[in-house]
Amino acid sequence: MGAPLCSIYKQSRSACASGFLYNPNYEKAILVSGDGDFFCLAEYLITNKKLKAVLVPDQNKYSALLKKLNTNDKKFLAFLSDSKYKIEYTYIKKKAP
Repeated sequence: MGAPLCSIYKQSRSACASGFLYNPNYEKAILVSGDGDFFCLAEYLITNKKLKAVLVPDQNKYSALLKKLNTNDKKFLAFLSDSKYKIEYTYIKKKAP
């Protein structure tokens, strides 16, 4: 996790995320995105031990920046496709009496 990459985004993203980052009333955050724009936010949350996971909707199409979040020590990326069967709505037609 390097500071130079995030310093590029520091000014543009700070106003958007300031309410979220400085609110101490949460234990852990789960980000749902495959967009690399959230890399710096994820890195910040990891640094402050506030990131639980980044839930990526499409395992086949997501930013290469997010791949950097997984390390040998900790895996932060999770894929929605891995949990699809647990959260998917399945309509079961009831039999007529």
